[in-house]
Amino acid sequence: LRAVSRGEVAYDAFVLGRDEPRPIARITRNLANQFELPVLMVGCVAVLAAFGEVGRFDVACAWLFVAGRVVHT
Repeated sequence: LRAVSRGEVAYDAFVLGRDEPRPIARITRNLANQFELPVLMVGCVAVLAAFGEVGRFDVACAWLFVAGRVVHT
């Protein structure tokens, strides 16, 4: 919104996400990734819980994933 109001980019640039300014596109992709990748983790956790096979290694991997999300942000 700020980029559009300053005249740096037209509003239409955000329709398909192709003509966004690089700094804005980077933030947009980062946020999109933050919401997409955890779906895979939740699926893996659900499978492990369904089979009753959750061990220390699995819990450690889950915490490593969470730490990776924090670092990625």
